[in-house]
Amino acid sequence: MAQEIHVTSAAIRSVRTEIGDDLIPEIRELRDMVRSTDLEDTGPDLLRPLGWGAAGEPIIGIRYREIQRDVVHKFDDALEVLDTWLELLERAERNWRTAESRSVVVYR
Repeated sequence: MAQEIHVTSAAIRSVRTEIGDDLIPEIRELRDMVRSTDLEDTGPDLLRPLGWGAAGEPIIGIRYREIQRDVVHKFDDALEVLDTWLELLERAERNWRTAESRSVVVYR
């Protein structure tokens, strides 16, 4: 026999809460971790922008920073999407709650 699945406003609220309380903070933390992976400058002032060294910078460093910026940008995009989901799930929960209350049969 097939299992019946019912959507409730409480279930929608639960998804919204999980996104807002768990997922978004995790994505922010991951984004900040990627930002923190800059290579420290250890050379003299002339080589300060060359954190990978004179030979490593053109081979690794430039591409590394491009990828790092791209990943941070993708995390920022994901956060925008999740913020939109929160707004839409809030509206869906409100609408669902209204539908639930209006579908109750009242006997007189």
